Amino acid sequence: MSTYNNNEEKLLERFGRENPFRVPEGYFDTFPNRVMSQITKKKKRRDPWRWAVAAVFACCVAGGGLALFKNELGLSSQSQAVASLPAEQMNELLDCNMVSNLDIENYLTEAE
Repeated sequence: MSTYNNNEEKLLERFGRENPFRVPEGYFDTFPNRVMSQITKKKKRRDPWRWAVAAVFACCVAGGGLALFKNELGLSSQSQAVASLPAEQMNELLDCNMVSNLDIENYLTEAE
């Protein structure tokens, strides 16, 4: 606490208690009017960049949804290709993948 008091005393001796900052005459009398005139000059306008960014975002979302939908259609065409395999190839494929008869039955009943 004594260091604070010593520093304060040194500052008061060097600079005194007088405020070194001055405000021009009548500055705060006209200050509110100047601020309000600057605020009212700026009009709110629509920013075309916001609309462009929103349009690009919407296209990306729509394109992503379309790609996912197309991917699902591709999977169903793959399952149709597997279903059209001859029985011998199908048995070999199922034996290699170790698919149980229950899995096959569930798959076939869901396909109908």
